[in-house]
Amino acid sequence: HNQRLEFLGDAVLSLILAERLFRDLPGEREGGLARARSALGKGELLATLSRKLGLPACLRLAKGDEAAGGREWMSSQEDAGEARGGAVYLDSDYATARDVVLKWFGDLDELRAELLSGDNPKGRLQEWLAQRGLAQALQYRLREASGPDHAKVFHVEMVVKEEVLGAGA
Repeated sequence: HNQRLEFLGDAVLSLILAERLFRDLPGEREGGLARARSALGKGELLATLSRKLGLPACLRLAKGDEAAGGREWMSSQEDAGEARGGAVYLDSDYATARDVVLKWFGDLDELRAELLSGDNPKGRLQEWLAQRGLAQALQYRLREASGPDHAKVFHVEMVVKEEVLGAGA
């Protein structure tokens, strides 16, 4: 079972990315570093990297998950990438794991720029609220969750000081 390796791998990947960003972006503030690490550690990107590494073909799945197309689930692919990061770390050491993991990502500067160039309205809102001392007042309220476990759709409201400012899925 890979959940323990996923847990460790998530932390290893996060540390490797945080360290690299910290070194590469000496003038960047904490918020910018956190946004970059978050963008690089997103499930969709990890799933893409897992596919490039051929990990879905290596998964051992329960019969039901296999029959339901579990190899194609983004969550399965993301988990496989995290587990692989944890396994590389356990099988070697931090320096080796860092070198191997960074190779998976390729040109991190180019990838970071590509990921952060898109529109990020949630991030802009959070920064705007923080500048006005309202960051702690922001809440995301789950209104409904629908769909199968591997492809849940969450319907959420964004609330500031009990005022609903928006909703979406």
